[in-house]
Amino acid sequence: MYYTRVHPIRESVVLFGRLVVAVGVAAVVGALSGACTGSAAAPTATPAASPTPAVEETVRTKRLEVVDDSGITRVLITTLADGRPSLTFVDQKGQDRAWLFLGQDGAPNLVLIDSPRMALLDGKGEIRSAQYVDKDGSAILSFMDTSGRLRGKISVGPDGSPQMQLLDANGAPVFLAPGAP
Repeated sequence: MYYTRVHPIRESVVLFGRLVVAVGVAAVVGALSGACTGSAAAPTATPAASPTPAVEETVRTKRLEVVDDSGITRVLITTLADGRPSLTFVDQKGQDRAWLFLGQDGAPNLVLIDSPRMALLDGKGEIRSAQYVDKDGSAILSFMDTSGRLRGKISVGPDGSPQMQLLDANGAPVFLAPGAP
């Protein structure tokens, strides 16, 4: 059961990283094509003698939307009404799925919506801790050893019932609350 849980988490982390890179690439491409300078004309061809196109030092805009092939906004970078920065990720149905912004006190806030998953990786790229909300509504926090084996889990079921497990290296329970192994 543990391995089926970790695999989607690792995929989510990798996909999130790829999406962040895509946003950066889109911003650079937009700047190079004149989108951020207000030019509606198509970019002119670069002369053969100059293989490297010009790079803008600074791109300034109040709002940046990255859209998919259907024209649906998938990533939105903007500022909130009071000037705080905001980054929103949107699914293919146009629903917000993740939101990163600064709070009133300047602290970073990350909001993950509808069956979210979050993983913390060590320096070798191995998942050491994972937090997620299961499809049944259970909130789960898991801890893995350096070999990737589940060693601890704290959860709260959809009915509000808490549970805590500690496991040995073979996956056998050494502590279970409530209850005994």
